[in-house]
Amino acid sequence: PPFGLPEYHRGDYTGTIEALNAVSTYVRELRAKYIVMVQGNVAANLDLRAAMRHHVKSGAEITAICTERTPEYRHHRYVVDADGFARRMIFNQTTDGEGLASLEAYIISKDLLITMMDACAAANHYHFHRDAIAAYLENGGKVNVYLHPGYARRIMSLDTYFDASMDMLKPECRAEMFPPERPVRTKSHEDVSTYYGEEAFVTNSLVSDGCIIEGEVKNCVLSSDVRIAPGAKLENCILMRGAKIGEGVILNSVIADKYAQVSAFQTLMGSEKLPIVIPKNSNI
Repeated sequence: PPFGLPEYHRGDYTGTIEALNAVSTYVRELRAKYIVMVQGNVAANLDLRAAMRHHVKSGAEITAICTERTPEYRHHRYVVDADGFARRMIFNQTTDGEGLASLEAYIISKDLLITMMDACAAANHYHFHRDAIAAYLENGGKVNVYLHPGYARRIMSLDTYFDASMDMLKPECRAEMFPPERPVRTKSHEDVSTYYGEEAFVTNSLVSDGCIIEGEVKNCVLSSDVRIAPGAKLENCILMRGAKIGEGVILNSVIADKYAQVSAFQTLMGSEKLPIVIPKNSNI
């Protein structure tokens, strides 16, 4: 949401540079020489130590973190020379093409970022890539490129969130997202072990502690304290903490938010591109 300087309290931000200028006082007071910028919807375990070493060694003032994989959503691409520096950008691509896909993650010197912010503010420009980076390249600036070797996706929509969650059921994706040398620290809900009833059948699923499963679960991600009643059949589903699924329920491609409940003998069938979402605390 909008925050920061009063002149920017006009609704949603148009672009990243506008959002940065809204908190320019904070940016200017930072004591660090370099700033790491990452969009909040990036799902990746970035090795920032390796990226920073690569950035410092390059001598550039900005490093773009990219991936070889081609996202299915609109993204920007950097066309890279043999020396590892980008010579130009290609905007709003949706397929394979020239260059490397940007993760919209950067290491940038504080001084360069402030210069970009000031130039864009003076010209009423709002976009980091289209206005700031493109102008920097056109004026002879050097953008170093660091290639992230592991799993990476940007969560741009409901279906990309669903797909990314399903990716975690693949051992190779899970290993890249959660390497032992870079553990992910998060809030934990320690509980008793999950209980599996005599008629329970669970395959290829991630199941947290504290669940009670008495039905069938296939290709699902279950958070803690989920309840699956006897006779229920779930496939390709994501259930948040405390969700309760009644007897005989059939769910496919469903996302149930926290403490959602589905009463007995109901059927909800979504798809990979259009999963059904049950809101938090809902009772169906």
